[in-house]
Amino acid sequence: INWLDRWGEVGNDYIQPSFANNLSITHGDHSLKFGVYYERLKNGEAPGGQWSGVFNFAGNDSNYTNALGNTNYAYANALIGNFRNYQESTARPFTNLRLTQVQWYAADQWKVSRRLTINYGLRFGYHSPFEQIDGQGSNFDPLLFNPSQKVALYVLLVLRHRLLVRPPIVWPRTRLRDN
Repeated sequence: INWLDRWGEVGNDYIQPSFANNLSITHGDHSLKFGVYYERLKNGEAPGGQWSGVFNFAGNDSNYTNALGNTNYAYANALIGNFRNYQESTARPFTNLRLTQVQWYAADQWKVSRRLTINYGLRFGYHSPFEQIDGQGSNFDPLLFNPSQKVALYVLLVLRHRLLVRPPIVWPRTRLRDN
């Protein structure tokens, strides 16, 4: 069992807590291995937004005329100190995300004969969605999803040479059978 703050407060990950356990069993010609790993992770990112301020020196805005000293060139406007507007956030929101990871495996090393050993196994994992701890960010909220509204499950892209590009999770299943 481990409880660790890796590198400090902001912009880093904290593992709170993690747990790992592995078990090896030898039974006849088989060497069995089992394991599990659990981790609760908090990710505190640096503040977002424009809390240190942003100047806009753009010169191509129709509402920003030459009468106001606009040179129509952003670089020239910056050199003479003529800016269109200034924006600054009123708060410094931190991104405090939390997630849970669980992984487990089972493996076997089977010594069939002196000259043949077979290794096989399975590994599984679960990674929870990121959860905003203090509500200071924007994430997809599955509770607000409306299934009656149509959404694009994937984007189908047709290239010049009629090549279809789509995510691999939407390919049709392949069935193997004797003809």
